[in-house]
Amino acid sequence: MMGAVLREARLRAGVSLTLMAELTHFSRSTLGHMETGVRRVQPEVVRAYERALGITGLDEDVNRRELLMAATGLAATEPLLRLVDGLSAPAAPATARIGMAEVDAVREAGRFATSMDFRLGGEVAARVGAESLRWAVSLMDGSMSTGTRTALSGAVASLADRVAYSLHDSERRTQAYRVAALAVRASREGNDPSLRAHVLIDIASFTAKTSPGDGVSILRTSLSDKDIYPLERANMHYASARMLANDGRPGEAMECFETGERLASRAPRAEPPPSVGFLRTSGHLDSVAGGVLMRIAQTMGRRQAMPVFEEAAARLTSAFDAFGQDRNRAKAHLLVKLARVRIGQGEFSEAASLIDKAESRATDVRSGRLRTFVAELRNELAQAT
Repeated sequence: MMGAVLREARLRAGVSLTLMAELTHFSRSTLGHMETGVRRVQPEVVRAYERALGITGLDEDVNRRELLMAATGLAATEPLLRLVDGLSAPAAPATARIGMAEVDAVREAGRFATSMDFRLGGEVAARVGAESLRWAVSLMDGSMSTGTRTALSGAVASLADRVAYSLHDSERRTQAYRVAALAVRASREGNDPSLRAHVLIDIASFTAKTSPGDGVSILRTSLSDKDIYPLERANMHYASARMLANDGRPGEAMECFETGERLASRAPRAEPPPSVGFLRTSGHLDSVAGGVLMRIAQTMGRRQAMPVFEEAAARLTSAFDAFGQDRNRAKAHLLVKLARVRIGQGEFSEAASLIDKAESRATDVRSGRLRTFVAELRNELAQAT
């Protein structure tokens, strides 16, 4: 017990608990709780005991005993939250200069948050990514070279974009908008037009249901920007097509979709910027394109919609087969989209089976949007049948 070290030192000096409280300016009950293990011993209390008793080395004794107890498993019953009492990230010295080590750390945080988001859902990734983002943004006030600031801004923008999407996936829309605004600002300073375009896609997508016209306007000015990586330009056209369909404009939506298809087919083999490298992931564009076709078909008359639904199903199935378990959330959403396709085709038993599969996968994915979509689908199916 860590408090026993303090108690032993106090008793050896012949000091009562009441007198120790007076000497250290901590309450008697606080010290008593620490000495008996009810509360975790804080570093400032250890230092106060050393000053009051005129001794040194108590902190080393406390730390040594704590490590020995952890190593032997004797502290296994201590509540985990006590183990992080008082823990905070070490502050950088006032004279510290930000360098590429910090930039690489932010980039790694972004990659980790993205992996968590893809595999486990936004509700997990948002908690992890938000803490990293707070630290990353704090670095922007540091001293650094112009090149480092540009690189750091891009890394912060990429991390912020992922956190924003995770918040959106958690249905925390107000926070998602604020973090996305941060991502846009940082992406400008990071001089990465492809990343900025992707942030705009996400922001537009956040408004896709309630304000699709606003989403189209957000993307319109960037659709012809030649500095944007071609696959990201294709992605922007797909997103615009989806929002045009949501806005009840299927003809324009199909034209925009076909432009996206042409851009995707002509994309050079050159590696994309790291910030949007996932666009080259097998199945990613099929997933996006299939979802757009599904939405366009839903706005058409039945005869006109049938071949579009078929193409949507083929693209969505291809994406599902291409994705591994590292894209667990995406696979669940693909099942939702396929179920919507089957409802549109009148294949209700197949739709019900797909909904069940999506709901089963949802137990391993923490996504508020996924749960909402599954509930909406069940209502749609009930109404259709």
